[in-house]
Amino acid sequence: MSILRGQGSGGAGNGTFTAPQAFPAGSTVTGLALGDFDADTSTDVVACNYEGQSVSVLLHGCNTPPPPPPSPAPTIVDVRDVPNDQGGRVFVTWLRSGLDGGTAPSITGYRVWRRIPPAAAALASFARAETSPALSSVWIRHEASPEGTTVTFWEALVTLPAEQLEGYGYTAPTTQDSMENSNPYTAFFITALTANPNVFYQSSVDSGYSVDNFPPSQPSAFTAIIRSSGVSLQWASNREADLDGYRLYRGTTPNFVPGPGNLVTTMEDTVTVDGGGTAGTFYKLAAIDKHGNQGPVAKATPAPPTGRELGGPVAFALRGAMPNPARDGRFTISYVLASSAPARLEVIDRGRKARGRRERGGARPRRAHARAGTARAVARRCLRRSAGAVGSRAQRQGRGDEVGPTPATAPRHRAR
Repeated sequence: MSILRGQGSGGAGNGTFTAPQAFPAGSTVTGLALGDFDADTSTDVVACNYEGQSVSVLLHGCNTPPPPPPSPAPTIVDVRDVPNDQGGRVFVTWLRSGLDGGTAPSITGYRVWRRIPPAAAALASFARAETSPALSSVWIRHEASPEGTTVTFWEALVTLPAEQLEGYGYTAPTTQDSMENSNPYTAFFITALTANPNVFYQSSVDSGYSVDNFPPSQPSAFTAIIRSSGVSLQWASNREADLDGYRLYRGTTPNFVPGPGNLVTTMEDTVTVDGGGTAGTFYKLAAIDKHGNQGPVAKATPAPPTGRELGGPVAFALRGAMPNPARDGRFTISYVLASSAPARLEVIDRGRKARGRRERGGARPRRAHARAGTARAVARRCLRRSAGAVGSRAQRQGRGDEVGPTPATAPRHRAR
């Protein structure tokens, strides 16, 4: 059976029709009947099949079928990076539930869930077994995979009220920023809530990644002094919380372009000696962060040494832990040694028990910093000279320590 739909509007024809559309029917159709047999305001077609002694019903045969009922589940539209920030955040946007509107809306709110990374999920599972109140918002969702059913852990971030809006959004924190060579995704889904806690509707899972858009600042106090062993270079340490180190470049003209071909070294310290440097070389220095962003370069031209070894007055100094607080548990302690006497950087807990130490010193005064790693102890850090303990105090908590073993649990503190 073929049907040609009229192309008029408002119930009036204009003499034109669509191309024929074929629909299955019985053998030897002898009559047709039109009517709204399912009470959906669309015209239906019934065909009488002479040889088969049956009828064929084509619902919505002459009109566009009505739209399907709205889905009660919300629909995630996008998970995208928040632009022009330090990273760690994405916009999660979704369309409302089909029950969030009309004359009798039943949706009371929306809950945003974030998937916990596998390593953190293992810790969450252990802590959940210990009935930790801090993980009361962690929920287990069973999902099918080619290998079978797997258990995924989800964390409730926020619950927002329903206001019968067409679309909703939330600026959600991610579990990790994009790195120089990878884009780790963070997954989310949305639950539409009702007054009955046992009745809710879940969206599909979607994911996105955040980007650190801000590079480190230009290093300051960058100097280059000609020595018998090469060129001695030093600079002041940057204070960015996500600082990863510095890239030092060397060229033969002042306007050389920094690149892999003229990279001298990548380092975390703020003092180095370039054995290949001469009076005719030029240097450029840039700070880099943990996400691969490189900041603007500082420039230095080698100069002969002055009356002072370091080119200016030097005094013993110890600066507190940076960053403060340290989001990832790592900190850097910067210091200045005004003499060639040996120095020792100690990490001491509240019970005055040494947790680790690092020996420092050299043939000349120096400015530098020690990257002490992470610590799980509440610690007091002192830079000691042979004349006695001089320096500042700091308190913080982290995970593990490169300078020595520490207890596995401790309260969280800011560095002071």
